[in-house]
Amino acid sequence: MVARASRTWPAAYELREVRFPVKSLRSEQKAALDKWLSARRAAMGGLPGEDDPLVGLYRMGAREDLSNVEVGFDSYGLDERTHIVHITFWITQADGNVRPSNIAFASL
Repeated sequence: MVARASRTWPAAYELREVRFPVKSLRSEQKAALDKWLSARRAAMGGLPGEDDPLVGLYRMGAREDLSNVEVGFDSYGLDERTHIVHITFWITQADGNVRPSNIAFASL
């Protein structure tokens, strides 16, 4: 099954990114995001340069209620066979520009 599924990956990477406003997430999706943020905080806390992920978003211009933040995935190829997938937060700044913040979590 994995061999068959892997044949779909090149087409999937053409999709490149998927994003949703945080405020539009269903309760299950919001709970999953909160769980991931908590896991990230627990795993990376105390390491140099690793903020609490929410603090990092706030420093990048996110509002406290995350109403100016979209969350999703994007990917790019390192080479023809290896791709990196990111959980990405897109933060709309006061001037209207969008600032991405990505965290690599899988290399395929």
